[in-house]
Amino acid sequence: MDKISRITLTLVLAGLGLTACGTNPPEDPRFDSFGSGLPAQHNEDVVPPYPEQPFVPAQAKISDSDSDGVIDHRDECDDHKEGVELDNQGCAKLVNSIRSIDLDVEFATGSAEIEKRYYPAIEELAKLHQQSSEFVVLIEGHTDNTGPRSKNIALSKQRAKAVANILISDFNVSKEQVLTTGLGPDEPIASNDTSEGRQKNRRMVAHLITRDRLLAMHYDIWTIDLGNAEEPKKALFEAM
Repeated sequence: MDKISRITLTLVLAGLGLTACGTNPPEDPRFDSFGSGLPAQHNEDVVPPYPEQPFVPAQAKISDSDSDGVIDHRDECDDHKEGVELDNQGCAKLVNSIRSIDLDVEFATGSAEIEKRYYPAIEELAKLHQQSSEFVVLIEGHTDNTGPRSKNIALSKQRAKAVANILISDFNVSKEQVLTTGLGPDEPIASNDTSEGRQKNRRMVAHLITRDRLLAMHYDIWTIDLGNAEEPKKALFEAM
């Protein structure tokens, strides 16, 4: 083929290409709108674009009714004083704290059995304990002076353990947070000369303390600081 014929053929082919582009412009509905370059009828399986969605869904409003910086869902204490450091539950953070409670639990002479009518008093103690994870519960047992002192010491320890066992088994207080002791007749609150006085002396006392008052442990016996600036006092309590 001579040179002129080759040039003529090239021009003809170029013209056909331009005609094809003009016949099927990019806007031709026969071509898909996704930029694949294939006719639409061959793109049935092409996944369409996802609808726009926010990356993080809108959150429900978080409320803090008493403005203490702890959300209501977690807040266990409704009111607070300005300047008081709070724990994660919105309650005052306890430091070197002690709270003593006379439990409304009495016993028959020589007995460590607790009647059901005294369970509500023990439940109230459990609720107080649950106000702060920093609390440790101390249970003191006391007796009147009827009989030998050594026997009464042993009986008062049994009574303290009886209260502790109800705290643990009925009101879900962890046994690792309960310590007991028995003081026998050594700390009476009434005269042992009358039956009424002896009944009052057969009693229980609970202390809620923070862990910084646990001074030392030897075997399963803890030395506890129960004193204050005016009257230092240490006592021994047994782990459950």
